[in-house]
Amino acid sequence: MYPETHLGRLFAFLCIAFGIILNGMPISVLYNKFSDYYNKLKAYEYTAIQKDRGKVKFVQRAMKKMSECYEKQSTPSPNHRYN
Repeated sequence: MYPETHLGRLFAFLCIAFGIILNGMPISVLYNKFSDYYNKLKAYEYTAIQKDRGKVKFVQRAMKKMSECYEKQSTPSPNHRYN
């Protein structure tokens, strides 16, 4: 079954074209939203990395070294004898 008149063929063509456009629009909208979000995420990561880049974390390093030192002192060595 197919349209035989010119008006029927024009109407079928319009239906087909509208269906293709209607199916294609959500894909482009979703792609644009994803692309915008991804660019914002990458920009945020870049600025976060740049903020931490020149800082030396003395306090965190000192606390880590102290905790390692105290852990070593609190556990007796296997060669230690109790008299």
